[in-house]
Amino acid sequence: MAGVAILSLPQKTTIELDFAKKAMHFGKMVKVNAAVLNQVTKIRNAMIRSKYDPDATDEYMQALVGMLPDGPAGVLRKAVFYYWEACLGPKTSHAAADAVYEAASVLACVAGGELRKVESMVEVMNTSSVERVCKESYRRLLTAAGKYEKAAEFMKTFAKVDRNFPADIHPTILDGLKTLCLAQAQELAVYKSMNNSDNHGAELMAKLTAQVHALYTEAYQLLANAHSSGDDVSAKFLSKARYKASMARIRTFQYMSHTFSKADKTAEAKSAIDQAAELTAQLEKDARQVKMPPPLVAEYKALLEAQSRFEYKVSRDVNMYGRAKAAALDSPVPMIEGRVLARPEAYQLPAASSIWTPDVVKDFVPAAE
Repeated sequence: MAGVAILSLPQKTTIELDFAKKAMHFGKMVKVNAAVLNQVTKIRNAMIRSKYDPDATDEYMQALVGMLPDGPAGVLRKAVFYYWEACLGPKTSHAAADAVYEAASVLACVAGGELRKVESMVEVMNTSSVERVCKESYRRLLTAAGKYEKAAEFMKTFAKVDRNFPADIHPTILDGLKTLCLAQAQELAVYKSMNNSDNHGAELMAKLTAQVHALYTEAYQLLANAHSSGDDVSAKFLSKARYKASMARIRTFQYMSHTFSKADKTAEAKSAIDQAAELTAQLEKDARQVKMPPPLVAEYKALLEAQSRFEYKVSRDVNMYGRAKAAALDSPVPMIEGRVLARPEAYQLPAASSIWTPDVVKDFVPAAE
């Protein structure tokens, strides 16, 4: 549907593991409880085969929590190598023997799945389904933001002992993806209001949209900073994030122009819509350098249509009813301060699985360092 486009990531992938075999093969353990590790193997592989069904993922996370540093089976933290393929940059597989790395990877994988689900929902959204799709997508994006946030916490812990990991789960990248989710959640809230006859008025819409711009800009900066430090973030993905930030900035000035016009501040209204026009011209120039996908092209066309409507309204208000033409301002009107709406839904780790009884944990003996 024209008017909004969602940025998502490719599927992050892993391979099935045999915990008992891996723990002994790499010499990390001299004694294990094979029956329990075989159970963990089945739970993890079931999660992968289910394509990260929420119940299957939660069951595995319960088992994995037991192997984290503070878990009852923390002795197994570095017992197994986990293999994951990056979803940004080259499709390279990376292995790390650390349950903290595994927890971050699972959460990032599931969060990325939420993004793709939202993208598919929004692509088929129509006039009659706007409210339902936007509400559901908003919820999913806040959930994804919380998972990226928790994954970043895990990777900050992991990075203290190992600096070798894929770019897509670098703590800065994960922070950028969390912020991207928040930007898209707030953007959908604005879009729902735009399509609701009982909307919140131009001034509030300007503040909400200004925050969309701030969030997209922050996401872009986090991702770009990680990219410049050597992490391989797709240049095309970065361009899309910057493009979305620019469109949100333009929309903010459009709403600001309408707010000023309603308040008879015609000079400010004209300045705001002129700034939107300048930004639109720059955006068109940037768009020629990077081929954008159809949803973003449709969103851009909707933006141009809105620009024409706002320009007409301001021009009419400046000239109608005998008003004098607006005098030029000494300087452009400043960007309005944003209003925060979207916040991450904090991810709470589940309690450790009941399989990690004291008697079971005694069966695991690590190799001497």
